Amino acid sequence: MVFIQPHFWRTQYLGQKKDIIVNSNCEKVELKVNGVSKGAQNLDVANFHTVTFKDIAVEKGNLTAVATKNGINITTQIYFGR
Repeated sequence: MVFIQPHFWRTQYLGQKKDIIVNSNCEKVELKVNGVSKGAQNLDVANFHTVTFKDIAVEKGNLTAVATKNGINITTQIYFGR
């Protein structure tokens, strides 16, 4: 599983930078904003399978987390800015 926090967004967040927390039982997770990678981090028991991507600019479009475990990708996505 992979889960993005916060899972809700408000229009006043547009243009701001926020920390995005991702929880997953996978080995690695990559965060993307509108298809552009914002980095990847490893998950394990030491970090309680939770990582933080710092200072991510909030934009209209898609926020995607792609987690990988045993070579299989699991994706979750939030759409913002309807």
